[in-house]
Amino acid sequence: MNSFIFTSSDNINAAHFDSLTTFDDQFNEWFDVVLGNEEELFYLLALLGIDSIQSIELRDSDDFAKLYDYSAANLPELTEQQFDLFYEEWLLETGRESSMDEYG
Repeated sequence: MNSFIFTSSDNINAAHFDSLTTFDDQFNEWFDVVLGNEEELFYLLALLGIDSIQSIELRDSDDFAKLYDYSAANLPELTEQQFDLFYEEWLLETGRESSMDEYG
């Protein structure tokens, strides 16, 4: 399993990802999503309508492998009904089991 950390900023710089400490000092709000692999990340983003994503390898980072920039896209705001449909498709396509952790 891999952790993918999501954050937002008007000023993204590869140096912000040198280490977890540097990252935490730079970004006040962030959350992580545990996925099986990069393919699941791309599938998750595609379900959200994000097909264009740029990845940048972070060779000098102690804690991060890549930076995925999807700033050219907008995350949708889903109604509860839309989220439930999204969630059902996610479970069907990934083979994951429904749980409170998964739903969250």
